[in-house]
Formats: sequence, C-alpha cells, structure tokens
Amino acid sequence: MEILELVQKKLKSFWGTTNMSTVFESYLKLLLLPYPELGDPECCFNSGVSLNEINVLQSHVGKRLPQEFVELYQKYNGECDDYLNFIARQRFLPIDEVQHRFDDLVQFDKSFVPVGTSRISSESSSKNKWIPFAADGLKYIIAIDLTPAEGLGKVGQVILLKNGPDGPTSYLMADNLIDFFEKLTKLSKNAIGEMLVENTDFPNCEYFFDNMIVANEIKSK
Repeated sequence: MEILELVQKKLKSFWGTTNMSTVFESYLKLLLLPYPELGDPECCFNSGVSLNEINVLQSHVGKRLPQEFVELYQKYNGECDDYLNFIARQRFLPIDEVQHRFDDLVQFDKSFVPVGTSRISSESSSKNKWIPFAADGLKYIIAIDLTPAEGLGKVGQVILLKNGPDGPTSYLMADNLIDFFEKLTKLSKNAIGEMLVENTDFPNCEYFFDNMIVANEIKSK
C-alpha cells in the first residue's frame, strides 16, 4: 500500500467526517514531500486533549471556542517537542502554550495596528480575545480572533500578529480555521512545485504570510 494511502487510513481513524478533518488531512498529506516524518502523525503530534481541557481554556479566555478549533485539539494537542514548525514554518502549539501565549498578549497590552483590513479590532491586546495556535519565538503569532471589529469582522477569523521593527501590526489571513488550512494547502502546493523546479529549500513563512495577506486585502476591497 502506498504511503499516502496508509496516512489517509490512519487519519480517518482519528477524525470524523467534518470539513476540518478534510482540510487538515489534505495539508498533512501534501507536506509528506518536504516533511516525510508526517508519514506517522502519532510521532509528530501530541495526543488530543479532553473536552474538560477545552472547557478549562474556554473558561480562562471567557469566550466560546470555534467548533473547528475544538475538533483540531481533540485530535492533536500541538506538535511534539521535536517539532517541525509545519504551520507556515510556525509551531503548532500544545493547549497549555495556547493559554500561556494568550496570557502574554493580555499582559503585553499593546495595540496591533491592523494593516490592509478593517476587520481586526484596533483595541489593545489586553481587551481582545486572540487565541494563539501557532507561533515562532516572538515575532509571529497566528491566532483565532474571537473579538473582531464590531460589524465588520467575523468571529473565528484567523489573524497574524507581528512584532516588527515598526511596532506591533496585525493582518487578516482567513475567514476561519478551515479557510486558513485550505489556503495554506494551496500555497504549499505551489511552493513545493517551485522548490522542485528551482531545487531550493521549502519557502519561509514570509512566502505564505505575504500571499495570504494580499489575497485577503483584494477580497475585502
């Protein structure tokens, strides 16, 4: 049996039949080329969290978490210690780190100036409910936005928070988590194709961020 079929069979045993399962499975299968370790997801990801752990996080942030976020974490609780940084070169965070990163944003208490969109709140990070699920050290955070700009944004939209030389900025990346992984899969497919043709390394996070941001700026006009 081909390795992709084995991965698909294993993933189907973990997931139900929701859209979240479909898009995440597609993304994992695509990344088998640059990341063959993903041939066995159980070796790359922590076991999923319990509903009680989800409820603890919900109580802590004071907002209901989107269903697709809940489903993702019930199957995979982030990357293992020997992680791959496989979400646009950012680490898929375990749920305890999700809470720590959320607390850090509250304590940071700075405004992340929205760039190219009116859908993200310009309030300081202490007043927003931004739920980080992927991040590098300090520069980038990818988060679920539970407090979008009133009347403009969508609860559950995915945003990028960037700490750059010009100060904190924020960018719209997708309408929801499913939309995010669909776009990321499409961009990854293009990137892998370019990598094979040009014999270069897998593109860095700027490739994915720039393309997602541009696409959403065009869509919002």
